[in-house]
Amino acid sequence: MTEGDIINNPRPARKRRMGCRPADIALEDIVRNSRVCVTGGAGFIGSHLCEVLTKHNEVVVLDNLSTGKQANLEGINVEFIEGSILDPKALEKAFEGVRYVFH
Repeated sequence: MTEGDIINNPRPARKRRMGCRPADIALEDIVRNSRVCVTGGAGFIGSHLCEVLTKHNEVVVLDNLSTGKQANLEGINVEFIEGSILDPKALEKAFEGVRYVFH
């Protein structure tokens, strides 16, 4: 192969589906007026997810604080449950009345 040679891609380009693109849909448009649970919600990503979800939902956070910090949730209206996803009792408490789980 020399400089300037054209390389044919053996895989054809994907056809784009008609309809909405992912960027056209906001999380707030899909999950509204629900009780939701965010596991690991005290972590960096989870706390930012909670911040968005609390605009239109009741949010429960289940986190064992092994890497997350409860301080990440300051100023965010959530119900915090300290516990592990490996603990059936903590899961039962966190999932009570929950419609969606973000894990």
